[in-house]
Amino acid sequence: MDCYANGVEDAAKHGLKEVWFSQANLGESLIFTGQLEEAKAALVESMATAAASGQGNHSFAEVFYAHVLRIEGDNDGARQLLEEVLERWRTQGFAQPISYQRAYLELASIDLSRRDLETARANVTESIRIGDEVGDQHRIGEGLTVLAGVCVVEGSPRDAAMFLGAGSAADARLGFRLRPDYQELNDETKQAVWDELGEEEAIAAWAKGAELETHEAARLALDRGGSV
Repeated sequence: MDCYANGVEDAAKHGLKEVWFSQANLGESLIFTGQLEEAKAALVESMATAAASGQGNHSFAEVFYAHVLRIEGDNDGARQLLEEVLERWRTQGFAQPISYQRAYLELASIDLSRRDLETARANVTESIRIGDEVGDQHRIGEGLTVLAGVCVVEGSPRDAAMFLGAGSAADARLGFRLRPDYQELNDETKQAVWDELGEEEAIAAWAKGAELETHEAARLALDRGGSV
């Protein structure tokens, strides 16, 4: 009887995992379409379902929720949530690298918006490192976009152009598109680079980056600390 009960319980938990996982992915999709209130509602449901299944520590919905807070301008709230999640994951042994990758990427985006360039560089480099290490390239393009933003603010437009080219090529290989706020950062950075370098020089630097395989671009970002 105990074995049967345990089996039922395990099946129920598995079913709840499917639910919270789907709710989290729905939240991310709604972020893509700019439906932020609907996204927040889906993510809150995901977090609650994960907690009910005893898998709250495995939910990545909190990172997506922090993303929404950041888009809405609540950088303090987003950073606090991300730091709490990362601390909990570290102390409780959470081992899903892609979630760490996303969390560090969000932190780097907050840091860049605050012009805390040293911290932004450290966090985005960690995000790229994790993605490269586990072979998950879906967020590396966004990481390279943030790194390009850091470079252009630091006064290194050629570096920024190269990382923009590398990120664009990485996303094109996967058929991946930047989330709206990252696309906005990409466009702003590209405009700043083109204004600084002029079209011919900017295109040449961009093309140099686009020639790199995603792994090569990631390694270059890591080996040189984002400075090329």
